[in-house]
Amino acid sequence: MIDTTAFNANTLRHRTRLACGLIPLLNMLNSRGVAHEELLGAVGIRKSELIDPAFTISFEQELKLVEKALEFLPEPSASLELASHYHLHNFSVLGLAIRSCATLGDIFDLIMRYPRLVWGICETSGEIRDDVIAFELRAGSGREERFLLERDMACIKTLFSEALGGELELLEVHFAHDGPEQIEAYQEFFGCPVSFGQQDSGLSFPLSTLERQVPTADALSKEFYEAQCARIAAEIDEPFRYSAMIRDHLSRLTPIPGLEELARSLQIEPRTLQRQLKKEQETFSHILQEVRHKRAMDRLLYADLTTEQIALELGFNDAVAFSHAFKQWTGLAPRPWLKQIREQKD
Repeated sequence: MIDTTAFNANTLRHRTRLACGLIPLLNMLNSRGVAHEELLGAVGIRKSELIDPAFTISFEQELKLVEKALEFLPEPSASLELASHYHLHNFSVLGLAIRSCATLGDIFDLIMRYPRLVWGICETSGEIRDDVIAFELRAGSGREERFLLERDMACIKTLFSEALGGELELLEVHFAHDGPEQIEAYQEFFGCPVSFGQQDSGLSFPLSTLERQVPTADALSKEFYEAQCARIAAEIDEPFRYSAMIRDHLSRLTPIPGLEELARSLQIEPRTLQRQLKKEQETFSHILQEVRHKRAMDRLLYADLTTEQIALELGFNDAVAFSHAFKQWTGLAPRPWLKQIREQKD
């Protein structure tokens, strides 16, 4: 359960952040007819990198993309609309861990431990005042950061309401920056009094809300997903590796493509891809053979497919070419290898 005596400040303004946090913004822009390729290109991000679970971007890249996005979002309350595009599934294993928590207090405790996975931009702190819990959110004064601060505040409402299976009751929301003349949209969204031009930015809700039960609570699942959260958080600052991204793409594409086709789908020149792999002391041919070998064994063992069908899945022209490659990997043709494995199990 969350420590209700005080909250340590947590900053989300990290040098690097998971790139997939941009997906809700891109989805929102796409719903307005704005193609995301040009926006991503302007900040040096490829779509193939965006969807890679290990790819990170800088805080400056995110601000630059938001600056471009705001050209298409003239409404003062566009930040509220953006918050509606965020759902727990956007947060990968953190979202699954949140769904497995017992109470809202447990959710806050979880988020305080893994702020790197939240994608917000604010420095946050909180305290208990009598029977009220109040959070303060701090961000820069630029237009882009004000927009993202409003988004972060609105996401607290939408995401926690989703986790609880019902509306999160807020007592008050206030912003340090000046707001629009008409604030009805904000009051309707948050369901409480909203004010601008205050000393700081934050929100509050009844302390008793921390005890609200999460309908999908599952203690064992929470341990499992939180272990994954810890692993991902520890690896965020590891350098991005093209070899890992290529291995991931080849593993889930059917048929498994060759270099030219893969490079085209990733929007990367083949020579650029090969050059990046060389820096990592890898080759496309080695990765391709590794992925084909593993999938071939999986399909032989666990799928009722012919040799011809598996060959096509792996990207071979015919069963003969597949059988030749498989014999190079294992010393046996596919069917004799499968027979040997089954006899060993018996």
